Amino acid sequence: MASLDEYKKFTASAPEAQREFRTIELFHPDFNILRFVQDFKDVNLTLESTAPRNPSTSVTFKAISMSLNEPGENGQIEQVLSVSLGAVGNEVNDKLQQITENGSLTPIELIYRKYYSGDLSEPVLVLNMSVADVSFKSYEAVTLTGEDSNFAIKRAGELYLTERFPSLRLI
Repeated sequence: MASLDEYKKFTASAPEAQREFRTIELFHPDFNILRFVQDFKDVNLTLESTAPRNPSTSVTFKAISMSLNEPGENGQIEQVLSVSLGAVGNEVNDKLQQITENGSLTPIELIYRKYYSGDLSEPVLVLNMSVADVSFKSYEAVTLTGEDSNFAIKRAGELYLTERFPSLRLI
């Protein structure tokens, strides 16, 4: 995973040569995958090794106008991610229309990833959620709400593996 220490330095000092890439991935078995990045051009980024699809693979995220409100760290059990997508209304609507009657009870997965340009080997933040609400504000604008009922049960930190921490090996 990208170095959290380097990312913390980035957020503290905001150097002009570095930046964040904020991405979302939408998945449903009836329409497959949509990937978007908050940028002006498409970006190839490497997914985390624990990704449910294409782990440790470089994939293309489509550039769009996107506004994100991350879940607050206020200690409440329910956390919400709000995403407003611009100029993709037809694309998202067409995908939603592909959901069959049998698939309507399967939630749409939403994965929010944040990358730091100083280390694009993996995201520095990954939130796995379900889409709770989709609303179309106009012909093209779409707003999604992603929810997860309990962030307290999510894995935090990293696994202590002997490859990274050789002193853990039994003698």
